[in-house]
Amino acid sequence: MAANDSGGSVLAGFLLGTIVGVAIGLLTAPKPGRETREDLARWADSAREKARERLGDLQERAERVRHVAAEKGEKVKELAGEAGQKVRHAVSAVRERLTAPREEGSADA
Repeated sequence: MAANDSGGSVLAGFLLGTIVGVAIGLLTAPKPGRETREDLARWADSAREKARERLGDLQERAERVRHVAAEKGEKVKELAGEAGQKVRHAVSAVRERLTAPREEGSADA
């Protein structure tokens, strides 16, 4: 879970830093309105593309984690089934040992 929180923090920090940088750039280097709009459009396109890339990376990572979790879940289910079978055999063996002397004792009487 910590890895997911870190990824969100990095993305939030990146976006905040980018917004602050653009604002400072606009305030310190004024340009004609059309140039400013073009710069903002380029910045928005760049930010959108970076966000898509990051989302794609996160989706790939989530899919890998889901796949590994499913595999581990199947393995746990298999091991639990095997353990249950061993317990059933052990209980059956104990029952046989406990009932065998009674049967021998009643046959002797």
